[in-house]
Amino acid sequence: MENCRRVSSAMQSAVNLPPIDALWKMFIDPKDWQKSLELFPDSPWEFYLKPHGEYSQPEWDYFCSAVSWVWNCARRRELRKGGKLTLSFILSVNAILMTGDTRNWRSAIRNFRPIHCTKNNRAINSVYREGGTFYANPDGLDLRADGFWPEAKQSIDFFTACRHLSLASPQTDRLTWESALNNLKAQLYTRITGQSGEARWHIYFPSHPEEIEAQLRSIIQWYQGRIDVLRDRLAATGELSLSELLEVAVKVQRYLDITHFCMDGSGRTSKLISDFTFLQFGLMPPAPVLFQYENEYFENGTYLPLSEAIAMTELGWKER
Repeated sequence: MENCRRVSSAMQSAVNLPPIDALWKMFIDPKDWQKSLELFPDSPWEFYLKPHGEYSQPEWDYFCSAVSWVWNCARRRELRKGGKLTLSFILSVNAILMTGDTRNWRSAIRNFRPIHCTKNNRAINSVYREGGTFYANPDGLDLRADGFWPEAKQSIDFFTACRHLSLASPQTDRLTWESALNNLKAQLYTRITGQSGEARWHIYFPSHPEEIEAQLRSIIQWYQGRIDVLRDRLAATGELSLSELLEVAVKVQRYLDITHFCMDGSGRTSKLISDFTFLQFGLMPPAPVLFQYENEYFENGTYLPLSEAIAMTELGWKER
């Protein structure tokens, strides 16, 4: 990949919104591209819509609106030269993705609601330091999970803890809710165990809005510091380090996604912020690619080793 590029105003102004028939590859996971084209050759995005998929009919329109909104915001910020990434902007991206309306941004943060995802040993060890709760990153950001639970393990105590937490209301009885959350967290594993790379674990993420927002603000501070350096250098020399910009775009996608700040759409939201990173410099973002690592396909770099996440984005850059 070319390390530096002289960025001209003519090149910056040449970035246009993607055509509607290209958006489906951003909407659908690469591993499902072939199946979606086989079933819906003229409208492959319907593969993810009900009754065939999990999303409601309007969510495709919401996604298209979110892409258009982010791209237009990037162009306006590029012209202002001083635009900053803000918490409200990130939450607005998720709000339009999920509801079609950026005005719902204040409700985008997961408000006391617990959430988990399920990954195998290999994926967890790829990104969590020594299989523990700290998301390993070279920038020293404190990005943590609450803990892990084996997918195959059955426990009455754990089921009861989950049930009590789901029934507790932080709005009407904060102490009861916090007690239920602490009871659940006390039963979680702080480090995954076992040797099998295929063993699967539930990863539980922080539920307190204060903890989630603290992680988001640390990501924003780190991100804006890196972007300001690139922007100042560009203003002084007319050159932009593409390798540095790509690294920032890869990392911000990973960091935002791993916080799971919203109930749904963290992967798509973080990918749009990654695209925004390129677009604010007037550059087309990398294309979505079908990326395989250790016999698995990945739609983003959150659970890849950092070097592989960068390689995936470089591949997308070449295919743009």
